[in-house]
Amino acid sequence: MAFEIQSLWERDKFYSATGDVASNAMTKPGAIDPQMQRALKRCKKFVEHDWLGFWVMLKCWLENGLTEKDLAGDDFNKVIKIIREKAWKEIAAIYYTIDEVEAKFGRLTCSSQRFCEMYESISTEVFEKHIKSLSPEEVDEFKLIGLADKRKKQ
Repeated sequence: MAFEIQSLWERDKFYSATGDVASNAMTKPGAIDPQMQRALKRCKKFVEHDWLGFWVMLKCWLENGLTEKDLAGDDFNKVIKIIREKAWKEIAAIYYTIDEVEAKFGRLTCSSQRFCEMYESISTEVFEKHIKSLSPEEVDEFKLIGLADKRKKQ
């Protein structure tokens, strides 16, 4: 019984949801199989955002050796374009919200409920101020720009 309770608790945490996507991305680079589809769906359900799971997946792939050329295809190109044009700001706001939840409740405490409550309590102006405060490197990371190059420098 204790394992079941712990397991359910873990499933309701942000880094567990995004970690499933990252783990699947690392296991099968460049592939969206049924297991990855389940992980993406869980991530989407957690934050009620269409692009976060895809962003995590693409970020893992690009940081670990795949290039945009390797991902060539209409579907990947569309997702990358959407992230770079608009969704990156929403993703940055999601991570800002996670940081705010953890500042209030402690590390690794961001449940879906806490996330939603905190997200709704933060004004658009605060999110916009946060976006403007990001460094060019942070913006590039949220836009998935230069991740393969960053890996080469390490």
